Amino acid sequence: RVVNLEEAILPVATDKLKETFFFEGRRVCFYGVCMYCKKERAACADNGLMEGSVTLWLPDEWEIVKRRHPYQRTYRPGVSARWEKDDNYCRQYVLHRFHTTGPRLLDITDAAVLDYLIGNADRHHYEALNEEGDKGMLLLMDNGKRYSVHGGYH
Repeated sequence: RVVNLEEAILPVATDKLKETFFFEGRRVCFYGVCMYCKKERAACADNGLMEGSVTLWLPDEWEIVKRRHPYQRTYRPGVSARWEKDDNYCRQYVLHRFHTTGPRLLDITDAAVLDYLIGNADRHHYEALNEEGDKGMLLLMDNGKRYSVHGGYH
């Protein structure tokens, strides 16, 4: 869906979100409100028109679990994640936690391939439907910014 940011978003945005909007000539830009949102990585729309994403509301009875991604980054300069320096990390952690009784590890691997292809380097958690063991379906959320970042598509 194409959305006019000035007509459809700004009038209903919270004050905090509005503070992240700015203009570059005929482009309307914003960077949102999150731990990693920065003005230099803003999403911009020519003439205020931006292709939007789909938002789904899942039924309340569907329990969603949020888990730390086994291959998340540290986001600290000079500090490596355990998986980057421990040759036994996969055997000791990944294969012995909640990734061994269902398709979860394969789903995480598929998601890692997608993240690589779209340039999404910040999947620090993942969500899944809560079912016995790791059988619940993996849910990939928060991919949208990778498709439209400041300076165009990647």
